[in-house]
Amino acid sequence: MRRTSLFFDANFNIDEAINPILGAEDILCSTLVWYFWLFLNNPQVEKEIVREILEKRKVIRKWFPQESKQAMENDIWPDATKVKKGTRVLYNIFEMGRLPELWGENWKSERWLERDGRTGDWRFIPRDHIASVSSKAKDLKVMYLLSFRIGWVIKAALGIAYASKLNGGDASLAGMMKINIDGGSIEKRAKAGIGGVTRDERGILKDFTMGILPMAYYDETKETGFLQIRDPSNVKHILKTRFDNYPKESRFTEALSDLFGKGLFLVDGSEWKSQRQFLRHDFYPKEFHAYISVAEEELSGRLVPFLSNIAAQENAATTIDLQNTFSRFIFDVVCRIGFGFDPKYLFPSLPPTPLTDTYKTAVKLSMVRYGTLPLIWKAKKFFNLDSEKRLGLLVDELHKFLGNIIAKKKERLVLMEDLEDKDVFASILRRAQGEQLDETFLLHTAINFILGGLDTSCSALTWFFWLISSNPNVEQEIVREIREKDGLSDMVYTHACIYESMRLYPPVPVDTKEAVEDDVWPDGTKVKKGTSIIFHIFAMRRSPELWGSDWADFRPERWLERRSSGTSSSDDWNFIARDPFTYPVFQAGPRICLGKEIAVLLIKMVAATILKCFRVIPAQDNFSPHYHVLMTSRMKHGFPVRIIERH
Repeated sequence: MRRTSLFFDANFNIDEAINPILGAEDILCSTLVWYFWLFLNNPQVEKEIVREILEKRKVIRKWFPQESKQAMENDIWPDATKVKKGTRVLYNIFEMGRLPELWGENWKSERWLERDGRTGDWRFIPRDHIASVSSKAKDLKVMYLLSFRIGWVIKAALGIAYASKLNGGDASLAGMMKINIDGGSIEKRAKAGIGGVTRDERGILKDFTMGILPMAYYDETKETGFLQIRDPSNVKHILKTRFDNYPKESRFTEALSDLFGKGLFLVDGSEWKSQRQFLRHDFYPKEFHAYISVAEEELSGRLVPFLSNIAAQENAATTIDLQNTFSRFIFDVVCRIGFGFDPKYLFPSLPPTPLTDTYKTAVKLSMVRYGTLPLIWKAKKFFNLDSEKRLGLLVDELHKFLGNIIAKKKERLVLMEDLEDKDVFASILRRAQGEQLDETFLLHTAINFILGGLDTSCSALTWFFWLISSNPNVEQEIVREIREKDGLSDMVYTHACIYESMRLYPPVPVDTKEAVEDDVWPDGTKVKKGTSIIFHIFAMRRSPELWGSDWADFRPERWLERRSSGTSSSDDWNFIARDPFTYPVFQAGPRICLGKEIAVLLIKMVAATILKCFRVIPAQDNFSPHYHVLMTSRMKHGFPVRIIERH
């Protein structure tokens, strides 16, 4: 656009930069997703489109689901509705598209077509724009071409072509959807070198792009300073070699600061160092005994009886959501270990879980912030509107609840009634005697503790049991090991299975950083100050260069090697740990997870206890979970299973 007029001032240029993003990227993304979903369910329409593409070599429902207006003066509509000045009016294009009075009873593309009487070809017949309000897009086409990230279009096309090759030339969406989770083995994805993790639309497109990422990194938008990496040498450079140059991304910390505050998860620099030094005492191995005792009590007193009760029910169709069950169990454990407080969420009656619901909703709204332009959510926060108002109420509720627990623990400390208390916060308060700990610091530490214990452990356990249920040979070997070994430390094969499941489905699939100064990475990539960086743990686990051509297979043996005993017994395994920068599931470098050892031990305890007593069977044959990520990965609609007593 040439600057030929004084009307092109700074504000105008900013507005012109923002408007195409609204007018193009979101609208086209929405249209394409629904467009392809409809064809997935209408194979005849898809077939006709493919025929036309092949013959003609050339290639619309609505764009905006609704739009709002405001009346400047009093008015009366054709149907006699009286409208007052200032009234906000929404006309709902989404509903108009479903009115039988306008469109008939069925969805069919032929309503827009008529045959050319001379050639027999289809001819497009536009509708009255009052009935089909999609003409707005015409005004945006030029801006769209200027603003849309063409790189994404190219990558998606390459991914589709690759998947078409995998499916024997089948480039239909149905063919694309075949590239899905397949009982943990995911053989088709292994052959393609790409991964269709889920039936979630964003997940599919994400995996297509991951499949064609260069090994070192790809630069999504150089002009905006955004890099994604999966090369271990670059990861090591960021997480260890130049650790101080790569703090948490400022946009991320700002978006999540109301919830997590200045706790260990978000802070950097000297504040992070002092907090980590102060809290690391509670994660020394000598403290594990108290924590393990709590976990054992919860396992034997609640989880096992709960599952036994389900298994004993005469109705063979009885199912539970294993993900929800683990969430209840882990939350009880985390609260008892962290605060000496028992919420009692894992009871046979499955009581309401107000505290976890509040926490999870607050996390969701905080992550919505991160995906929103800061100017927008900050304005909503300033005026206390919508999601920002709700987030504020949820955070206040969490602070009030946790504040009461902390106040009671302080009272016990003053009265010297806490000498036998083994929880983390009792330890923190005892160590802090003589120095005044800020109340806000304690609240933020409590919420960060829930984050570190609840979400990650629940995620790891859920994906572990799905993969085990999909691989009966692995399950059989774990059960044999559980029955023959004396203790958890001897269960090497089970340990390898846990690490393998977290390789395929890391609880925290991505992490963000931001460059403080200009830098050059080991692969020669030049990084400018202020560049946002995502190191993609999820993508790293799909790299043939890192994990071999069978990277998509659930194969615990990749973590094991035979002892040199000359026997072929399955007892003769040694666990071989990987470079933490190749496997940064627990972070790496100075910021490596403080609770790594206790987390793995807890997962192993739960896995061994359940598999020794029960068989966990997905409620649906060939169950394929929907992969979903907020801060941690989870199954979008839960994991429905049947529980059967093991004999």
